[in-house]
Amino acid sequence: MLCRRGGLIPIEENDKEYGLACLEVVDRENLQVVEEVSFHDESRVPYLSGFLAFRELPLILAAVKLLKIKPDLCMFDGNAYLHPRHTGIVIHASFFLGKPTTGVSKNDYHIEGAEFVLPDNYEGACTEIVRNVDIYGQVLRNF
Repeated sequence: MLCRRGGLIPIEENDKEYGLACLEVVDRENLQVVEEVSFHDESRVPYLSGFLAFRELPLILAAVKLLKIKPDLCMFDGNAYLHPRHTGIVIHASFFLGKPTTGVSKNDYHIEGAEFVLPDNYEGACTEIVRNVDIYGQVLRNF
């Protein structure tokens, strides 16, 4: 089973900010959703670039506790090694969940000195994100 984070939505009300974590568990054989849960609570940490885990992960972990079906792998809209300190939300989540995690970010999280070439124009094409000689991640064309 795969768990993919459906989203975390910030909501402001009465000078407080709340977050909503939505999770889906998907059967990896047929990609059918087998469970959905959500959890909302007050956000206790303001948004700071590079510190997303401290803001979102407490809500996500609370939502994971509600799951009846425990996933084998968790996918996040976020980064792991492609992070200024090589510890994005994906690394934090793996530690707390005790499960493998992977980051599937929809945007380029630019790290100074890290470069990539856009992949060729066909589905499945990919290139590496490299800084010096270290591979930080990959760019995948998935349309």
